[in-house]
Amino acid sequence: MCTRRQIDVDLREDLNKLESKGLIKTFEDEVSCEFEAASIIARYDGKYAVYLENVRTLTGKLWNVAANIATSRVNIATLLNTSINGLTAKVEDGLKEKQDYILRDYSWDISIENPDLRSLPILHHYDCEPSPYITSGVIFVKEHDTGLFSASFHRMMVIARDKLAVRIVAGRRLLREFKRAELEGRDLEIAAAIGLPMPLLLASAIPTLEDKIKVAGGIAGEPIEISGVKSVNAYAPSCSQVVLEGKLMAGERAEEGPFYEILGIDIVRRQPVFKVEAVSMKRNPVYQAILPGGMEHSLLMGIPVEAAVAQAVRKHADVKAVATTPAGKGWLEVAISIEKESDDQPFLVGLSAVHAHKSIKSVIIVDSDVDVTNYLEVMSAVIQRANPSDDYLIIKNIRGSSLDHSNIRRVGGRFIETPRSKVIIDATIKGNPKLFKKPIIPVGAKDEKSHPMHGKDRHT
Repeated sequence: MCTRRQIDVDLREDLNKLESKGLIKTFEDEVSCEFEAASIIARYDGKYAVYLENVRTLTGKLWNVAANIATSRVNIATLLNTSINGLTAKVEDGLKEKQDYILRDYSWDISIENPDLRSLPILHHYDCEPSPYITSGVIFVKEHDTGLFSASFHRMMVIARDKLAVRIVAGRRLLREFKRAELEGRDLEIAAAIGLPMPLLLASAIPTLEDKIKVAGGIAGEPIEISGVKSVNAYAPSCSQVVLEGKLMAGERAEEGPFYEILGIDIVRRQPVFKVEAVSMKRNPVYQAILPGGMEHSLLMGIPVEAAVAQAVRKHADVKAVATTPAGKGWLEVAISIEKESDDQPFLVGLSAVHAHKSIKSVIIVDSDVDVTNYLEVMSAVIQRANPSDDYLIIKNIRGSSLDHSNIRRVGGRFIETPRSKVIIDATIKGNPKLFKKPIIPVGAKDEKSHPMHGKDRHT
């Protein structure tokens, strides 16, 4: 194992770093896990991380709860020891420079058998939720065929003292493993980790078939330690603050939802059931929460997508930057700046982006002079440099995101889903570049003290 860490690989160390940079707000007052905690987290969404020292559970226990860890690109860059513009490259490095994990013995201080989930500070966020939701849980499973570790975020709704309904999107590796187990007439043993450091959070959200724990090691710059749990044949990162151990039950489904997602309220579905056999945790653990639909939610979904898209489109262009957009909530829209070589290149770049991330609905290609992290600049390029009849490519009847409800129409007194579509917008300069050149004021910068207006109000 590396003797010198490039990046912290423990949630408490991440919290300490955010505190040292003034990027976190701490609250000592006792608050309830029923809406009160969520209201504080929402107040600082997009601004500060939040550390709540006394969150009261439904059974009266008090917990430490951290949220908004990744509520801004500044926070994420700080925890990864990089710049805002270096975030995509940091995740790409994880994909290219994977590190083998280290297997350790059982690594937690406390083990609770036959747990009562009400003793955990599982937050009730919004009035549309039928019960509290785990939102930061990452489910780890070792794949039967490949031996690789799958790791993915899944929202989990409390439905009983020891059971959760787990939303598993079609196409996820976890769903394939679960269906295989069901066909074989067995439950799927899993571990769900809560309270992870930034490299593991980002790696878990990357749309890739690679071993996610090895990718996290690549992002961190050192191997990740994993440990087996006690009650089932499953593993979790040794740094996890809390681990739910148990099984996805073969043949069992329960209603899950409604839930406030990044694009609005998601519908009720029949989903697999996770029976929790035991809970392992650190001494004085920190429970991690993610505000549904908040900036942290969007960024943790979006930044890994940026890396996957960047890898794909670099085969077709000199890519300067990639950023998911706030309008697309980090999921449905991506802006890509390139050093254009020919006028037919942008659409090729857009098609490769759509292929890299199936949920993308809109791809905007801009020139290298546009800052893709500045949405006003991106949309200004769309208005000023793209002619819709020539520069918008509409792709009809194509798979999109289940979170996108724009294809629902009222027909004959009922709502139906129509086929989804996508758009690629070439917002690069096609005409005379002189018409789009940014103006320069030809005056050298002066020392403020020597300026005749300094220190005086000239408006009167």
